[in-house]
Formats: sequence, C-alpha cells, structure tokens
Amino acid sequence: MFDRTTLGAWFRRGLVGAGLVCLAAACDDHIVGSAVPIGTGCTRDPPLTYENFGKGILDRHCDGCHSDFIRENQRGGAPLDVNLNKWEYVLQWADQIQVDAVDKLTMPPTGMMIPLERQMLGEWLRCDVLPQKGEVQGTTGGGSS
Repeated sequence: MFDRTTLGAWFRRGLVGAGLVCLAAACDDHIVGSAVPIGTGCTRDPPLTYENFGKGILDRHCDGCHSDFIRENQRGGAPLDVNLNKWEYVLQWADQIQVDAVDKLTMPPTGMMIPLERQMLGEWLRCDVLPQKGEVQGTTGGGSS
C-alpha cells in the first residue's frame, strides 16, 4: 500500500501527526473501553449523594471491615488506615473505591454487591464525590461535608 519512503515523507511533513490529532479530537473522554464518559451521564433527579445513597451502600458493604470503630482483629484483613465510615474518609479513598469496587470488582471480597449497586456506586463517585475532590467535572453537586 505505502512504502517506507512515503510514510517517512508524511511524518516529515506532519501529515500523520495532524491526522492523529484529528483522530484524538474525535474520541470521547472514556478512559478505556465502554465506560461511561467522565463528566456526563449525571442526569439522575434527584442526584445520588452521600446522604441518599453513599452512606447506605458503604454501611452495607464496606463498614463491616473499613470503619474506625472496628478493632484490628475484626477487620477481615482490612488495613487500619482504610476507613469509609465518614464523609472525609470517602473523599480520601474515592479513587481506590472506584478501582476496587467498580472497575476491578475485588471489593467487597464477599462478592455480595449486585451489578446495579456497583453501577450506582460508580455513578455516585463520578457525579458527586470526585467532582467535590476537584478531579472531574460533574453536572451535579450533592454531597456532604
């Protein structure tokens, strides 16, 4: 199709570079794969907040091991410094919650969180928690302090 000389000339002229820029501009803001684009999809009314969703799901699935009220020998191996029973802890660990409970599905280790809960957890993090950390542009602004 094209020989090395032709491709080399295109690179020198910047045509391939310009094409890559156009291709990148045409892409959406997915991280990888079929994830919901960051900063969009936050149209739920009322929006998911710590008060109406986050606290409850964390109480059900996380605080049994990740609470500063749980003694070391009762935490199921959870590190002592990883607690999720307060809003400020959620802000601190939001990125890791996203990775472990939504992306990798490794938390909770019992596997008792159903897919809809994981989807809603991801939405809450993306649309409420992470924007409050200043990490993404959400379109809602619930949350707590």
